[in-house]
Amino acid sequence: MLNIDVIYILANALLLISFIITGRNAHNETNYKRFAIISIIIYTFVLGLRYERGNDYIHYANMYQYGFSQGEQKAFVLLNDVLHYLGVGKYYIFVIYSFIEILCSFIFLSRYKLFGVYIVPFFMISTILFNEYAIRQALGFSFAFLYFDCLFEINKSKIPVREIATSLRKIIQALLFLLLSYSIHTACGYLLVTVTIMYFIYKKPIPLYFSIPLFFFTTFFFKSISDISWIRPLLSLLEGDDRMSLYINDETRFETNDSDIKIYTRNSIVLLFEMIGTISLYYFGFKAIRNWYHKQEYYFLYNLFVIGTLLLNAFRTYEMLQRIGQNLYLFWFFPLSIVLYHHKEIVRSSSERILFCFLTWWGYDYMKYLFYRGEMTKFIWDI
Repeated sequence: MLNIDVIYILANALLLISFIITGRNAHNETNYKRFAIISIIIYTFVLGLRYERGNDYIHYANMYQYGFSQGEQKAFVLLNDVLHYLGVGKYYIFVIYSFIEILCSFIFLSRYKLFGVYIVPFFMISTILFNEYAIRQALGFSFAFLYFDCLFEINKSKIPVREIATSLRKIIQALLFLLLSYSIHTACGYLLVTVTIMYFIYKKPIPLYFSIPLFFFTTFFFKSISDISWIRPLLSLLEGDDRMSLYINDETRFETNDSDIKIYTRNSIVLLFEMIGTISLYYFGFKAIRNWYHKQEYYFLYNLFVIGTLLLNAFRTYEMLQRIGQNLYLFWFFPLSIVLYHHKEIVRSSSERILFCFLTWWGYDYMKYLFYRGEMTKFIWDI
Protein backbone atom coordinates (compact mmCIF):
# COMPACT_ATOMS: atom_id res chain seq x y z
CA MET A 1 0.00 0.00 0.00
CA LEU A 2 1.37 3.39 -1.03
CA ASN A 3 2.24 5.48 2.00
CA ILE A 4 3.60 9.02 1.89
CA ASP A 5 5.13 10.01 5.23
CA VAL A 6 6.75 13.38 4.56
CA ILE A 7 9.10 13.37 7.57
CA TYR A 8 10.23 9.81 6.88
CA ILE A 9 10.86 10.51 3.20
CA LEU A 10 12.67 13.80 3.86
CA ALA A 11 14.89 12.14 6.48
CA ASN A 12 15.83 9.37 4.06
CA ALA A 13 16.31 11.85 1.21
CA LEU A 14 18.78 13.76 3.38
CA LEU A 15 20.53 10.49 4.15
CA LEU A 16 20.79 9.52 0.48
CA ILE A 17 22.05 12.97 -0.56
CA SER A 18 24.74 12.88 2.11
CA PHE A 19 25.93 9.47 0.87
CA ILE A 20 25.95 10.66 -2.74
CA ILE A 21 28.07 13.68 -1.79
CA THR A 22 30.41 11.51 0.27
CA GLY A 23 30.75 9.08 -2.63
CA ARG A 24 31.67 11.87 -5.04
CA ASN A 25 34.31 13.15 -2.66
CA ALA A 26 35.64 9.63 -2.21
CA HIS A 27 36.02 9.29 -5.98
CA ASN A 28 37.70 12.69 -6.27
CA GLU A 29 39.71 12.09 -3.06
CA THR A 30 38.72 15.49 -1.70
CA ASN A 31 37.47 15.91 1.89
CA TYR A 32 36.35 12.26 1.99
CA LYS A 33 36.82 11.84 5.74
CA ARG A 34 34.95 15.05 6.53
CA PHE A 35 31.92 14.08 4.47
CA ALA A 36 32.11 10.47 5.65
CA ILE A 37 31.80 11.71 9.25
CA ILE A 38 28.74 13.77 8.26
CA SER A 39 27.15 10.75 6.57
CA ILE A 40 27.90 8.57 9.59
CA ILE A 41 26.20 11.08 11.89
CA ILE A 42 23.13 11.42 9.66
CA TYR A 43 22.82 7.64 9.23
CA THR A 44 23.21 7.05 12.95
CA PHE A 45 20.29 9.31 13.82
CA VAL A 46 18.00 8.62 10.84
CA LEU A 47 18.18 4.85 11.34
CA GLY A 48 18.93 4.83 15.06
CA LEU A 49 15.94 6.97 16.06
CA ARG A 50 13.44 4.71 14.27
CA TYR A 51 10.59 3.27 16.29
CA GLU A 52 8.95 -0.16 16.12
CA ARG A 53 10.11 -1.04 12.62
CA GLY A 54 10.37 -4.78 12.11
CA ASN A 55 9.10 -7.64 14.26
CA ASP A 56 12.32 -7.78 16.32
CA TYR A 57 12.36 -4.14 17.43
CA ILE A 58 10.25 -4.54 20.58
CA HIS A 59 11.92 -7.87 21.35
CA TYR A 60 15.38 -6.31 21.55
CA ALA A 61 14.16 -3.19 23.33
CA ASN A 62 12.54 -5.34 26.03
CA MET A 63 15.49 -7.72 26.17
CA TYR A 64 17.74 -4.73 26.83
CA GLN A 65 15.42 -3.32 29.49
CA TYR A 66 14.91 -6.56 31.40
CA GLY A 67 18.29 -8.17 30.80
CA PHE A 68 17.35 -11.34 28.97
CA SER A 69 20.25 -13.64 28.07
CA GLN A 70 21.15 -14.44 24.46
CA GLY A 71 22.92 -17.77 24.95
CA GLU A 72 26.43 -17.74 23.49
CA GLN A 73 26.19 -14.13 22.28
CA LYS A 74 28.60 -12.80 24.92
CA ALA A 75 29.72 -9.69 23.03
CA PHE A 76 26.13 -8.62 22.43
CA VAL A 77 25.23 -9.14 26.08
CA LEU A 78 28.34 -7.26 27.19
CA LEU A 79 27.56 -4.32 24.88
CA ASN A 80 24.04 -4.09 26.28
CA ASP A 81 25.31 -4.37 29.85
CA VAL A 82 27.70 -1.47 29.26
CA LEU A 83 24.96 0.65 27.67
CA HIS A 84 22.62 -0.23 30.53
CA TYR A 85 25.28 0.80 33.05
CA LEU A 86 25.71 4.13 31.23
CA GLY A 87 21.98 4.75 31.49
CA VAL A 88 21.14 4.54 27.77
CA GLY A 89 17.38 4.23 27.28
CA LYS A 90 15.92 1.14 25.64
CA TYR A 91 14.94 2.99 22.46
CA TYR A 92 18.32 4.68 22.13
CA ILE A 93 20.33 1.47 21.94
CA PHE A 94 19.47 1.40 18.23
CA VAL A 95 21.40 4.65 17.81
CA ILE A 96 24.50 2.86 19.14
CA TYR A 97 23.86 -0.19 16.97
CA SER A 98 23.46 2.00 13.86
CA PHE A 99 26.64 3.93 14.64
CA ILE A 100 28.67 0.71 14.92
CA GLU A 101 27.19 -0.64 11.69
CA ILE A 102 27.88 2.41 9.57
CA LEU A 103 31.32 3.08 11.06
CA CYS A 104 32.48 -0.44 10.21
CA SER A 105 30.97 -0.06 6.76
CA PHE A 106 32.80 3.15 5.92
CA ILE A 107 36.12 1.64 6.97
CA PHE A 108 35.47 -1.17 4.49
CA LEU A 109 34.24 1.15 1.73
CA SER A 110 37.42 3.23 1.91
CA ARG A 111 39.10 0.40 -0.03
CA TYR A 112 37.01 1.23 -3.09
CA LYS A 113 37.20 5.01 -3.40
CA LEU A 114 37.66 4.67 -7.16
CA PHE A 115 33.98 3.65 -7.43
CA GLY A 116 32.94 5.91 -4.56
CA VAL A 117 30.43 7.87 -6.60
CA TYR A 118 28.41 4.65 -6.95
CA ILE A 119 29.47 2.29 -4.19
CA VAL A 120 28.85 4.60 -1.21
CA PRO A 121 25.17 5.38 -1.95
CA PHE A 122 24.49 1.87 -3.30
CA PHE A 123 25.91 0.36 -0.13
CA MET A 124 23.49 2.38 1.97
CA ILE A 125 20.57 1.45 -0.29
CA SER A 126 21.42 -2.25 -0.25
CA THR A 127 21.90 -2.58 3.51
CA ILE A 128 19.46 -0.18 5.16
CA LEU A 129 16.44 -2.52 5.23
CA PHE A 130 18.56 -5.43 6.45
CA ASN A 131 20.06 -3.28 9.23
CA GLU A 132 16.58 -2.17 10.21
CA TYR A 133 14.94 -5.60 10.32
CA ALA A 134 17.66 -8.12 11.23
CA ILE A 135 18.85 -6.11 14.22
CA ARG A 136 21.36 -8.37 15.95
CA GLN A 137 22.38 -10.20 12.79
CA ALA A 138 23.08 -6.88 11.06
CA LEU A 139 25.13 -5.72 14.03
CA GLY A 140 27.14 -8.93 13.97
CA PHE A 141 27.64 -8.74 10.23
CA SER A 142 28.99 -5.19 10.47
CA PHE A 143 32.19 -6.71 11.86
CA ALA A 144 32.28 -8.98 8.80
CA PHE A 145 33.19 -5.91 6.75
CA LEU A 146 36.16 -5.25 9.02
CA TYR A 147 37.03 -8.94 8.84
CA PHE A 148 37.02 -8.85 5.02
CA ASP A 149 39.14 -5.71 5.06
CA CYS A 150 41.81 -7.56 7.06
CA LEU A 151 41.41 -10.80 5.09
CA PHE A 152 42.10 -9.07 1.78
CA GLU A 153 45.28 -7.54 3.20
CA ILE A 154 46.52 -10.83 4.63
CA ASN A 155 46.24 -12.82 1.41
CA LYS A 156 49.31 -11.59 -0.46
CA SER A 157 51.29 -13.85 -2.76
CA LYS A 158 54.58 -12.41 -1.56
CA ILE A 159 55.03 -10.81 1.84
CA PRO A 160 58.33 -8.94 2.38
CA VAL A 161 60.11 -9.63 5.65
CA ARG A 162 59.60 -6.04 6.75
CA GLU A 163 55.83 -6.53 6.49
CA ILE A 164 55.63 -9.69 8.61
CA ALA A 165 54.72 -7.69 11.71
CA THR A 166 51.98 -5.88 9.81
CA SER A 167 50.63 -9.18 8.46
CA LEU A 168 50.57 -10.73 11.92
CA ARG A 169 48.69 -7.73 13.22
CA LYS A 170 46.14 -8.09 10.42
CA ILE A 171 45.71 -11.79 11.22
CA ILE A 172 45.07 -11.00 14.88
CA GLN A 173 42.63 -8.25 13.94
CA ALA A 174 40.81 -10.56 11.52
CA LEU A 175 40.41 -13.22 14.20
CA LEU A 176 39.16 -10.60 16.64
CA PHE A 177 36.53 -9.34 14.19
CA LEU A 178 35.49 -12.92 13.43
CA LEU A 179 35.08 -13.60 17.16
CA LEU A 180 33.10 -10.39 17.64
CA SER A 181 30.80 -11.26 14.76
CA TYR A 182 30.24 -14.76 16.16
CA SER A 183 29.75 -13.45 19.70
CA ILE A 184 27.02 -11.11 18.54
CA HIS A 185 25.23 -13.53 16.21
CA THR A 186 26.26 -17.18 15.88
CA ALA A 187 25.12 -17.49 12.26
CA CYS A 188 27.43 -14.64 11.22
CA GLY A 189 30.44 -16.48 12.61
CA TYR A 190 29.65 -19.74 10.84
CA LEU A 191 28.92 -17.85 7.62
CA LEU A 192 32.28 -16.04 7.75
CA VAL A 193 34.16 -19.29 8.28
CA THR A 194 32.31 -20.87 5.34
CA VAL A 195 32.95 -18.02 2.89
CA THR A 196 36.59 -17.75 4.03
CA ILE A 197 37.13 -21.38 3.02
CA MET A 198 35.55 -20.53 -0.32
CA TYR A 199 37.81 -17.47 -0.63
CA PHE A 200 40.98 -19.55 -0.39
CA ILE A 201 39.76 -22.53 -2.42
CA TYR A 202 37.86 -20.94 -5.30
CA LYS A 203 39.77 -18.03 -6.84
CA LYS A 204 37.69 -17.24 -9.92
CA PRO A 205 34.38 -15.48 -10.57
CA ILE A 206 31.49 -17.94 -10.77
CA PRO A 207 30.98 -18.53 -14.53
CA LEU A 208 27.74 -17.51 -16.21
CA TYR A 209 27.11 -21.00 -17.60
CA PHE A 210 26.78 -22.12 -13.98
CA SER A 211 25.17 -19.13 -12.23
CA ILE A 212 22.36 -18.41 -14.70
CA PRO A 213 20.94 -21.99 -14.98
CA LEU A 214 21.19 -22.41 -11.22
CA PHE A 215 19.36 -19.13 -10.74
CA PHE A 216 16.47 -20.44 -12.85
CA PHE A 217 16.48 -23.71 -10.93
CA THR A 218 16.33 -22.06 -7.50
CA THR A 219 13.62 -19.67 -8.71
CA PHE A 220 11.20 -22.17 -10.23
CA PHE A 221 12.02 -25.72 -9.20
CA PHE A 222 14.03 -25.96 -5.98
CA LYS A 223 11.22 -25.68 -3.46
CA SER A 224 8.83 -27.97 -5.34
CA ILE A 225 11.27 -30.86 -5.78
CA SER A 226 13.54 -30.50 -2.76
CA ASP A 227 13.05 -31.94 0.71
CA ILE A 228 15.10 -29.67 2.94
CA SER A 229 14.61 -31.71 6.10
CA TRP A 230 18.26 -32.74 5.66
CA ILE A 231 19.34 -29.24 6.53
CA ARG A 232 17.97 -29.28 10.07
CA PRO A 233 20.91 -31.26 11.50
CA LEU A 234 23.27 -28.66 10.03
CA LEU A 235 21.24 -25.83 11.48
CA SER A 236 21.37 -27.47 14.91
CA LEU A 237 24.89 -26.03 15.13
CA LEU A 238 23.20 -22.69 15.75
CA GLU A 239 21.18 -23.86 18.74
CA GLY A 240 23.57 -22.11 21.11
CA ASP A 241 21.82 -18.95 19.91
CA ASP A 242 18.45 -18.69 21.68
CA ARG A 243 16.77 -16.77 18.88
CA MET A 244 18.07 -19.09 16.15
CA SER A 245 17.03 -22.14 18.16
CA LEU A 246 13.51 -20.76 18.15
CA TYR A 247 13.52 -20.68 14.34
CA ILE A 248 14.91 -24.21 14.08
CA ASN A 249 12.59 -25.87 16.57
CA ASP A 250 9.39 -23.99 15.76
CA GLU A 251 7.94 -25.18 12.46
CA THR A 252 5.83 -22.06 12.06
CA ARG A 253 8.91 -19.87 12.36
CA PHE A 254 11.11 -22.06 10.20
CA GLU A 255 8.69 -21.88 7.28
CA THR A 256 6.40 -18.88 7.38
CA ASN A 257 4.47 -16.45 5.26
CA ASP A 258 4.46 -13.57 7.72
CA SER A 259 5.03 -9.93 6.77
CA ASP A 260 8.80 -10.16 7.02
CA ILE A 261 8.97 -12.86 4.36
CA LYS A 262 6.46 -11.10 2.11
CA ILE A 263 9.00 -8.32 1.73
CA TYR A 264 11.03 -10.75 -0.38
CA THR A 265 8.14 -12.49 -2.14
CA ARG A 266 7.34 -11.23 -5.66
CA ASN A 267 4.26 -11.33 -7.85
CA SER A 268 4.69 -12.66 -11.39
CA ILE A 269 5.46 -9.33 -13.07
CA VAL A 270 7.90 -8.21 -10.42
CA LEU A 271 9.52 -11.65 -10.45
CA LEU A 272 10.13 -11.31 -14.19
CA PHE A 273 11.88 -7.97 -13.72
CA GLU A 274 13.87 -9.41 -10.81
CA MET A 275 15.03 -12.31 -12.95
CA ILE A 276 16.15 -10.14 -15.84
CA GLY A 277 17.70 -7.58 -13.50
CA THR A 278 19.64 -10.28 -11.64
CA ILE A 279 20.82 -11.97 -14.83
CA SER A 280 21.86 -8.56 -16.18
CA LEU A 281 24.02 -7.94 -13.15
CA TYR A 282 25.45 -11.46 -13.35
CA TYR A 283 26.42 -10.80 -16.96
CA PHE A 284 27.75 -7.25 -16.75
CA GLY A 285 29.39 -7.81 -13.36
CA PHE A 286 31.23 -10.88 -14.62
CA LYS A 287 32.29 -9.04 -17.77
CA ALA A 288 33.54 -5.92 -15.96
CA ILE A 289 35.46 -7.72 -13.21
CA ARG A 290 37.01 -10.24 -15.60
CA ASN A 291 38.13 -7.51 -18.00
CA TRP A 292 39.47 -4.87 -15.60
CA TYR A 293 40.03 -6.31 -12.13
CA HIS A 294 42.11 -9.45 -11.85
CA LYS A 295 42.00 -9.47 -8.06
CA GLN A 296 40.83 -12.27 -5.85
CA GLU A 297 38.92 -9.94 -3.56
CA TYR A 298 36.88 -8.64 -6.51
CA TYR A 299 36.08 -12.19 -7.61
CA PHE A 300 35.16 -13.04 -4.04
CA LEU A 301 32.75 -10.14 -3.52
CA TYR A 302 31.10 -10.86 -6.88
CA ASN A 303 30.73 -14.51 -5.87
CA LEU A 304 29.13 -13.52 -2.55
CA PHE A 305 26.49 -11.63 -4.48
CA VAL A 306 25.81 -14.57 -6.80
CA ILE A 307 25.60 -17.06 -3.93
CA GLY A 308 23.37 -14.67 -2.01
CA THR A 309 20.84 -14.46 -4.85
CA LEU A 310 20.79 -18.25 -5.15
CA LEU A 311 20.30 -18.82 -1.42
CA LEU A 312 17.63 -16.15 -1.17
CA ASN A 313 15.72 -17.63 -4.10
CA ALA A 314 16.01 -21.19 -2.83
CA PHE A 315 14.96 -20.39 0.74
CA ARG A 316 12.82 -17.29 0.28
CA THR A 317 10.03 -18.53 2.58
CA TYR A 318 12.31 -20.03 5.25
CA GLU A 319 12.96 -17.17 7.60
CA MET A 320 16.26 -18.20 9.15
CA LEU A 321 17.84 -19.35 5.88
CA GLN A 322 16.42 -16.34 4.09
CA ARG A 323 18.19 -14.04 6.55
CA ILE A 324 21.48 -15.84 5.97
CA GLY A 325 21.03 -15.50 2.22
CA GLN A 326 20.21 -11.83 2.68
CA ASN A 327 23.65 -11.31 4.27
CA LEU A 328 25.23 -12.16 0.93
CA TYR A 329 22.53 -10.84 -1.39
CA LEU A 330 23.20 -7.29 -0.21
CA PHE A 331 26.62 -7.44 -1.92
CA TRP A 332 24.88 -6.48 -5.18
CA PHE A 333 26.18 -2.98 -4.45
CA PHE A 334 29.70 -4.10 -5.41
CA PRO A 335 29.29 -5.46 -8.98
CA LEU A 336 26.68 -2.80 -9.80
CA SER A 337 29.11 -0.02 -8.84
CA ILE A 338 31.83 -1.45 -11.07
CA VAL A 339 29.40 -1.98 -13.95
CA LEU A 340 28.18 1.62 -13.86
CA TYR A 341 31.73 2.90 -13.54
CA HIS A 342 32.66 1.04 -16.77
CA HIS A 343 29.29 1.19 -18.53
CA LYS A 344 30.65 3.01 -21.59
CA GLU A 345 33.18 0.26 -22.22
CA ILE A 346 31.00 -2.79 -21.54
CA VAL A 347 27.68 -1.84 -23.18
CA ARG A 348 28.27 -2.35 -26.89
CA SER A 349 25.42 -4.05 -28.73
CA SER A 350 21.72 -3.22 -28.90
CA SER A 351 20.85 -6.31 -26.86
CA GLU A 352 23.31 -5.23 -24.18
CA ARG A 353 21.71 -1.78 -24.08
CA ILE A 354 18.32 -3.39 -23.48
CA LEU A 355 19.76 -5.69 -20.84
CA PHE A 356 21.53 -2.74 -19.21
CA CYS A 357 18.20 -0.94 -18.73
CA PHE A 358 17.03 -3.75 -16.45
CA LEU A 359 19.72 -2.84 -13.93
CA THR A 360 17.19 -0.28 -12.72
CA TRP A 361 15.66 -3.28 -10.93
CA TRP A 362 18.18 -2.76 -8.13
CA GLY A 363 16.36 0.35 -7.01
CA TYR A 364 13.04 -1.46 -6.60
CA ASP A 365 13.38 -2.52 -2.97
CA TYR A 366 14.60 0.94 -2.00
CA MET A 367 11.53 2.55 -3.62
CA LYS A 368 9.38 0.15 -1.61
CA TYR A 369 11.38 1.08 1.47
CA LEU A 370 10.52 4.75 0.91
CA PHE A 371 6.92 4.61 -0.29
CA TYR A 372 5.38 1.22 0.66
CA ARG A 373 6.13 0.93 4.37
CA GLY A 374 2.64 1.11 5.87
CA GLU A 375 3.11 1.89 9.56
CA MET A 376 6.86 1.23 9.43
CA THR A 377 7.80 4.90 9.12
CA LYS A 378 7.82 5.94 12.75
CA PHE A 379 10.54 7.67 14.73
CA ILE A 380 10.80 7.80 18.52
CA TRP A 381 9.16 11.23 18.59
CA ASP A 382 6.00 9.53 17.27
CA ILE A 383 5.61 7.54 20.49
